[in-house]
Amino acid sequence: FTVNELSDKWTVHAKVYYRRADGTLNGKGDIAPVEVRQFREMYGSRPVESLTHPDILKYRDAMIERGYARSTVNGRLSMLRVMLTWALNEALIHRAAEKRAGN
Repeated sequence: FTVNELSDKWTVHAKVYYRRADGTLNGKGDIAPVEVRQFREMYGSRPVESLTHPDILKYRDAMIERGYARSTVNGRLSMLRVMLTWALNEALIHRAAEKRAGN
């Protein structure tokens, strides 16, 4: 899977999974695609399995350089971690890929 392909699958999952009891999207369901958009812009065509911890740090640093608040940076890194853990649990990536990405 490329980052774009995994992100597409994650977005579909998030829009189904992150719902309130009344069926409407909760906060995570609304923001999941936004949270990973910049990561897609940076690494979209790359295979997820090729990502490394320095790639994640470069993503973090790019957000900081753009002036994002630390809470936004941390939220986006958290959502990325959730996406990678979900992919691991769904057997879409291997544990080694998740570890290389710093999780």
